[in-house]
This record gives sequence, structure tokens and C-alpha cells, in this order.
Amino acid sequence: MKTVTFNKKKLTVEISQYSSNGRPSIELFSKQGEPWIVASVNIPELNIPEGHTFIRNYAENSGILEALCNQGIVQDTGRAFPSGYVKVNLVKILTN
Repeated sequence: MKTVTFNKKKLTVEISQYSSNGRPSIELFSKQGEPWIVASVNIPELNIPEGHTFIRNYAENSGILEALCNQGIVQDTGRAFPSGYVKVNLVKILTN
């Protein structure tokens, strides 16, 4: 299992799929197995390449994109898309 340090806490990364369209989802859990962060967001109306997802890198998730990239879990595509009042970053999943 991959781990990432975010806000001084070591978290386990779980990559699964959204049931609605099979796109990758990324969640982080504490060492006790408690859900800690949902790093991804599903925006079904946007067409994206297979193996890609959107990262919520704002508010309480601010900095998660950098942490996931630094650990080789995702690669930032440099593209961001509006979602409500914020933008979400499109990333390619590098590990599963």
C-alpha cells in the first residue's frame, strides 16, 4: 500500500473506482483505517482520458495535489477545470 504524508500525518492511499462511471477515486485513511480525506472528485459531465481523475486541492484538502505528486501516486496534467466556485486539477493515476 502506498502512503503519503499530508499535514504532518502519515496516511494510506486507496485507489478505487466511482460506481457511477468507473473513474478512479482516491481516498486517504489513517493508520487505524479511519477515512481521513477524499482527495478526488467525480465530474461525470466532463470527458477525460481513461486512468485520470480530478483532485480537490482546496479548503481542507489544500496541498494534497503536491503530496500525491511527490509520492508518485499521480501526475499533474497542468489542466484545471471549474467545479462550482473552485477549480479541480486533472491528474493521471500512476499507481493502483
